[in-house]
Amino acid sequence: MTKSDQIELLENAQMKINEAIELIEEAVSGTDNQMSVDAYLVAHLDNWANGGNPYDQTIPVLIEEMEQEEN
Repeated sequence: MTKSDQIELLENAQMKINEAIELIEEAVSGTDNQMSVDAYLVAHLDNWANGGNPYDQTIPVLIEEMEQEEN
């Protein structure tokens, strides 16, 4: 598998995690669990998928590292 293939897989995973976040948010909207799910589950998934902390090993960080290795 090439680096480009790996990057594409990570981008697809990122997209699917974002889709899952939307589904989770929709499922818990208006429930007693909404605040907790937003604060913990959704926040963690969003951080992994979209990189809220540059020091965490997130999908954007992995992609950036792989792109640097390609060059």
